[in-house]
Amino acid sequence: MRRVVYIILTSLGLLLLSFDLKAQWDLPYTQFWDNKTSVNPSFAGENDKISASVLYKQHWDKAKDAPQVVQLSANSPLKFLGLAHGVGIVLSNTNVAKERNSFMAAQYTYKHKAGKGWLNAGLQLGVYDINFDAASCYLNIDSIDDEKTVIANLVDKKRVDLSAGLSWTSNRFFVGVGVNHINEPKYYSLKLHKDNDMGVIANDSTLSKIPISYNLMAGCNIRLFNTLFELQPMVFARIDDVSYDLNAAMQFVWNEKYSAGTAWRGDKGFSIFAGLSVSNMSFKYAFDQNRNGIGKDAGSNHEVMVQYNFDLDLFRPKPQPHKSIRLL
Repeated sequence: MRRVVYIILTSLGLLLLSFDLKAQWDLPYTQFWDNKTSVNPSFAGENDKISASVLYKQHWDKAKDAPQVVQLSANSPLKFLGLAHGVGIVLSNTNVAKERNSFMAAQYTYKHKAGKGWLNAGLQLGVYDINFDAASCYLNIDSIDDEKTVIANLVDKKRVDLSAGLSWTSNRFFVGVGVNHINEPKYYSLKLHKDNDMGVIANDSTLSKIPISYNLMAGCNIRLFNTLFELQPMVFARIDDVSYDLNAAMQFVWNEKYSAGTAWRGDKGFSIFAGLSVSNMSFKYAFDQNRNGIGKDAGSNHEVMVQYNFDLDLFRPKPQPHKSIRLL
């Protein structure tokens, strides 16, 4: 296992060095460890509870019409024919100005007991309703009033999208590799340009695609000296043919209730985050300081997540007490 992980990390590192930082289709989430199924369907049903979450992310807060993401997701373990499975759904909307990209997907995972944990293989089938080219986003700065506006090329297509993943999970450790956009959905993107008299106008269209991407995610829990404190180091790397993401996070948890930490995002910047867990509900917030790309001039990112875990027993039929009636 260690040798495999080492080979994957080394390969990803070499690939990262070979790419220039360009626009990318998938805007990354900061708190990836609480949102694993968004990039790797094999994490569906990871816990023994039904997990549901709502996430909101505002990118580039100093720019007009900057991307805003709302994501709803849920996943659950499932027993069927004596075997362990996982199922999940992901619904998301990404807005740039008045244009919206919508995505909905169903996930399935087969789980197999392996050592002290579970080996998981997952598939995801989704559908995109694409109204703007996410990879074409650029920052337009008005020379008169210095107003910053995010502009993207227009699209009008519905496309099927396939993803898959493998993972190994246990109480104290997780590692997974995923492949997104396996079929590389294609669409025609209507290019836009800025005209001094007419504003933003359309130009010609070009054939574009959502590029296939590969990701690696890993993390562990380290309990400090048999206390209520835990350290949770985690890494996430994703790469496609034009861009990459590289995150290394350290989260500090006390009594499984309070959490805080920081993340290094390569040359893109850094993040700080904090959370609170009450009963089965968690509240998380993350702030990204951008130092490169559009975010260098367009501002910071803000991410809020609310997560709730349902006990499976709530949905299982409970035995009813039997009354004995004696006839006299």
